Amino acid sequence: MDWWTWARKLCAKHDRKCFDTVVLVAWLLWKECNRRIFYRCASLQELISLVEDETVAWLRAGFKQL
Repeated sequence: MDWWTWARKLCAKHDRKCFDTVVLVAWLLWKECNRRIFYRCASLQELISLVEDETVAWLRAGFKQL
């Protein structure tokens, strides 16, 4: 969280939403990679569901848009 907050402040205000989206996508890809390696799971429908769940969590955390 500290890194993200620090890095976000380095972006111009109008670029921060884009930065947040890039961080979210990178985080989801990292988690999916770990799921596939450690749990040997590979379901497109489940990945889509995880993306939707994570997006809702970010919006509930106070983000107005992603």
